Amino acid sequence: DLFTRPCPLRPDVVLDVTADVETIVAMLACHHSQVFEWLPYGQGVLDQVPPDDDGAARRAWLRDWFAVRTRRRCDRFRDALVAAFGETRGRQLEFCEVYEISEYAAPLDADGRQRLFALPGA
Repeated sequence: DLFTRPCPLRPDVVLDVTADVETIVAMLACHHSQVFEWLPYGQGVLDQVPPDDDGAARRAWLRDWFAVRTRRRCDRFRDALVAAFGETRGRQLEFCEVYEISEYAAPLDADGRQRLFALPGA
């Protein structure tokens, strides 16, 4: 999330989801009324959503919509991406997920991080 109040999201875990973009878009597309109606309506872009009978165009529109949002997330958490993936890859990433570990949850050690997030090289 890009919220800043009451406090900004702390990027405890950052993931490169580039290889998963098509799966993410397919899963989002399952939430038809949310991603093709409600969110575009609220953002004032409902007129940009392709007609319901053109699934390929809708999927392309949704991928672009998702890309804009995740690139903003990458930019917001660029320092954490660089720390996790190195200067070159961290600066190039355009698709990421960011998680904050809740203080109310069980402690998350290295084994738990690997089990939950399947981090490469961990």
